[in-house]
Amino acid sequence: MKKSKSELLKIISFLLFIVLADKFTGGILKNLYQASTDFTISKIRYTLYQTKEDILIFGSSRAQHHYNPDTISKLTGYETYNCGLGGQFLTFSLIQISETLKRYKPQLIILDLYPDMLLQKHFDQKLKILEPYYKNDTLIREILNQSSGFERLKHISSIYPYNSQLYPLLLSLVYSPDIGIKGYIPVYGIIDTSLSVNQEAGEIHEIADKQMINLCQISNICQENKVALWIVVSPVYKKTKEDFQIIRDIGVYAKEHDVHFTDFSENPFFSDHFLFKDNLHLNSDGANIYSRIVGDSILQLTRKIL
Repeated sequence: MKKSKSELLKIISFLLFIVLADKFTGGILKNLYQASTDFTISKIRYTLYQTKEDILIFGSSRAQHHYNPDTISKLTGYETYNCGLGGQFLTFSLIQISETLKRYKPQLIILDLYPDMLLQKHFDQKLKILEPYYKNDTLIREILNQSSGFERLKHISSIYPYNSQLYPLLLSLVYSPDIGIKGYIPVYGIIDTSLSVNQEAGEIHEIADKQMINLCQISNICQENKVALWIVVSPVYKKTKEDFQIIRDIGVYAKEHDVHFTDFSENPFFSDHFLFKDNLHLNSDGANIYSRIVGDSILQLTRKIL
């Protein structure tokens, strides 16, 4: 009997140690995350809870590399921040915009879209970068729960939300490069035109229902908050048949829902390969020219949408 009690106490002590160690380590990781100067971590933190600028730009890597906020601000007189994040797609933009509009109403939201953002049918594993915010926000919690039926159980652990963040957290303790300009990251180099894009190849897909729901949610919350939304397709070097079709579908959606839409991918000025890093991304020279065009377009539309 005494032996059984002793073993039970050992088990209870061991479990208590595990719980306390998890809480202690999780607390340290949480503090490191909140203080981290890693570009991606600090940008997510800023775009969710700290933006205050008049014009905000959302999207994936094309948004992050195509819009220079300083150029747009100088032309329009409106403070601008680039919230785009490479590797993230429409669901991520929905979360960012939703959190922003809980805090304040910017003058203009620019949502940079491209077909590959609208084809995702299943949970995007890259969204797990938002694990540290799981307990903070209902929308983030609902979206992350789609990744696994055990997500709620996993978040009992205080360490789990930071599992994928350990490397950037530790690296930022010794190295914190200032590579962004108000969220914008310029890229350099010129496209190798010998690597041609097959514009005829591939089956043409429709916009995924999941992404259409995301797009509807974004336009609805902007309209509910009386915030101007501008859906934009920024320049691309060569488009496929699928690209043309989905861009047309975006235009139809925008018209039906009274959302301003501009397709800069049709601008003949951006047929010059010297302005592109690769098929989908402008280099820094192209981005500066494009940002001036965007700024001028905002000025022309100021009386209508701001």
